Amino acid sequence: MRLGVNVTTSRVNNRISCRKPGGFEGGVFQNAVVFNPTQPVTLSGGNYYEVPGSASLRNPVALATQITDVGQTTRTLANGTAELDLVPGLTGQVTVGLDYFRGGRQLYFPNANPSARAWAVGLRGSTLRTTTPDRAGAS
Repeated sequence: MRLGVNVTTSRVNNRISCRKPGGFEGGVFQNAVVFNPTQPVTLSGGNYYEVPGSASLRNPVALATQITDVGQTTRTLANGTAELDLVPGLTGQVTVGLDYFRGGRQLYFPNANPSARAWAVGLRGSTLRTTTPDRAGAS
């Protein structure tokens, strides 16, 4: 009987930006295209300028600097094999695989950001866990 095992694990830490289009408010680039360039980026008090009464147009600099969005993913791939010589010239083999993924994400809008005020959100986090057998069978 011969046995074999192969395991590999990876961990990725991401800082996710608001540069992608996001919902009806869009991301940094979409807002940069439609934001009036004659308006100030910041006000005299240091707060970011926002268009009064607008529910869908955001200051692109505020989006890029105020919002914190980080994610972590861990993935493990494992494969195992077992071979057995049944009779001379005939070998049986069983292969089993596992693909395990776990991820988490934390999204933070400070209260100074209009999106946080509109949605009444603070620190939000979620975790996704899945375990999926890759394949199992005999060959």
